[in-house]
Amino acid sequence: MKIEKKIDKDSFELILKGTKKYEIRLNEFECKVGDTLVLLEKDPVTNKLTGRQIKKTVTLVDTIDVDNSFYSKKDIEEKGFLVISFD
Repeated sequence: MKIEKKIDKDSFELILKGTKKYEIRLNEFECKVGDTLVLLEKDPVTNKLTGRQIKKTVTLVDTIDVDNSFYSKKDIEEKGFLVISFD
């Protein structure tokens, strides 16, 4: 299955360089090993897609319980997190 997700420019660059090989997302979509994760770069100023994308094959999917202020406490409690590792 192909999954498209927006990603900020800094994270996009780290993934492009091969430095970052994971994503942590709210567990609000289905994702499994072997899926193709298409990461769409988003400009931080305009909040619009730049047209650049990276395709990665999902190699691990795991859930974690982490307190994080980026997401609302309600969303974290209801959905938890999704850790996606890719190659």
